Amino acid sequence: MATKALASPVDTLILAAGKAAGTMYSKTLEAANLAKAELDGSKPLSARIAAVMTAHADAFKTAGHNVRAIFSDALTLHACAGDQVEIKGPKDSVQKMSASKAVDTLAKNPMREAAKQVREIHGIGRKVTPKVVSSAPKADASTLQRETLAEVAEHIKDVAFVSKLTTLLEVAGFILQAKTATTRTTRATRAPAPIKLADLMGQVVKGKAQSAST
Repeated sequence: MATKALASPVDTLILAAGKAAGTMYSKTLEAANLAKAELDGSKPLSARIAAVMTAHADAFKTAGHNVRAIFSDALTLHACAGDQVEIKGPKDSVQKMSASKAVDTLAKNPMREAAKQVREIHGIGRKVTPKVVSSAPKADASTLQRETLAEVAEHIKDVAFVSKLTTLLEVAGFILQAKTATTRTTRATRAPAPIKLADLMGQVVKGKAQSAST
């Protein structure tokens, strides 16, 4: 019987990485499955998910972004367990299933695609911040312009802000110059001062005096 060759250090690391990735996914799904009990059905969907995500924010800081993203996707599917999603299979086939089945059976990428479909169904984004609907009337164009100009006036002495404003104006075809530069240009091209009548009279008197002495 042939002896199986020992794995190289590279193979060992690759296998360890694969095992770690698989463990991360399975453990994250397990955590989301437990956390679904924390979903408060009396809250709107986005607020319901956000409350659970916020409750475990410290753990996500340690675990990292990938764990947080997978957890959020899985929790979204649990929150919308009865929704139907479509998952693409081989040869352009499409499989329909419930969100609860998707989170329980699918690999990472299809599961996350299912979560994306559920978000689209309910009109929520990945950042599950509750939507706030304002009852205040929309401001008209002139009011918005006044408010915008007021903000510009507030930051007009900020060098960085002026630099960005200048760039935007140049893109729009305008040139913004400092007032001091404009003043210097005006002074450089200013017309000669007008001749006063008293100066002319002085020249005439001076001319007569020179004629008499001659």
